[in-house]
Amino acid sequence: RPNRNGQTYPEGLYADRTSLGADPLGLFGRVEGGREIHARNFGDFTLEDLLGQGDEDGGVRKPRLFSTHLFGPDLLPRGLFDGEDEEGQKKEGRGRLIVVARNLKDAMCSLHRFRGLSSDGWHGNGTGPGSFARYVSPDCPNGYGSAFEWVAANDAAVRAVGERRSLVVLYEDVVEDFPGQLRRINDFLGLGVLTERRAAAIEGACSMESMRAANMRTGMTIHRGGVGNWRDEPISEG
Repeated sequence: RPNRNGQTYPEGLYADRTSLGADPLGLFGRVEGGREIHARNFGDFTLEDLLGQGDEDGGVRKPRLFSTHLFGPDLLPRGLFDGEDEEGQKKEGRGRLIVVARNLKDAMCSLHRFRGLSSDGWHGNGTGPGSFARYVSPDCPNGYGSAFEWVAANDAAVRAVGERRSLVVLYEDVVEDFPGQLRRINDFLGLGVLTERRAAAIEGACSMESMRAANMRTGMTIHRGGVGNWRDEPISEG
């Protein structure tokens, strides 16, 4: 099962069930309850379980859902895109792609609140530009890379996958009209009728209050949410 956030981190999983008892780095012995902490944070299943979650179940193939920070045609699964099989025959891409985008200034402020403000503040110093210029520069030194390159790569991915199998959702639209965007996603995925009761339950589970209360890990990664918070920060265009 995934962790309490409904997430899993493949790099934190064992390869298969036979290796569940292994602790090759001796991590669990360093912290009391280390194995249980690992299961809460990374999920109590294996990479083999993750890869097989779409296996046939009673003759019906179950859909798989992957949420990732990876982006663009070079990093997303090859199966999403049209290509060729091992024999050189054309192979049509499968699956659907949803990209969630946000105003880059708000995204930058959120990142700084999560990772900490850069040592030279928002405006930079005499030897380099300020934070926003760095954030969108192709040469961004940020460990997560350039935000502009992220947008460009995802644009290329959406174009490659095509309108029928791709959807772009703006964070600002979700904040303004959660029910409308939820139904848009539901219709795109072909999930059938979304009842008012179910929609209300999903909206409640996605509220800031619910996510903060989920557990300590979630509470630590959530700041303010909302739209336009960058205006409250002393950042500049340069």
